[in-house]
Amino acid sequence: LAACAAAVTGSRVLLVDANMAGPVLHHAFRLKASPGLANLLSGDADLVSCVQSSQAANLFVITAGIAVRRWLRWSGRRRPAELLEEMEREFSLIVVDLPPVAESRKSPRLATLLDTVLLVIEAGRTRASDAQHAQDLLMSAGVHVGGVVVNEDRRPVSYRPHGNGRH
Repeated sequence: LAACAAAVTGSRVLLVDANMAGPVLHHAFRLKASPGLANLLSGDADLVSCVQSSQAANLFVITAGIAVRRWLRWSGRRRPAELLEEMEREFSLIVVDLPPVAESRKSPRLATLLDTVLLVIEAGRTRASDAQHAQDLLMSAGVHVGGVVVNEDRRPVSYRPHGNGRH
């Protein structure tokens, strides 16, 4: 999604991995895991040293970094809102990959710092009731949910349910 936005708009787009419990962007883009967001929050690194170029034009990435214990207690020197303001001065669009809402009580709080949130669900895995619950949690926190992105079903074709049955 972020790569498409960068390609279509020609603007500088920053993708931030804020999922400390399950960071994946460094693997997906074959980047160094650190320094990253955890290092920014703790004050151990600055924005310039954490931004990495991707292979996609105009797409830059901040990985999760090396998670320090209790990073979400904001015990570091920098607050997330402060970091977002700095990022906004350098990039036209910032896309933040947050932890799953159902797995992290912090996600709705972090999401309040963002203009719009897209709820990402996994086809064939996320139940409709769970997706609705996640949306309700976000909206009750005052988060603007701009839409839903359905990730592809990653199971081999032979394992996918057939017919019109619910799953």
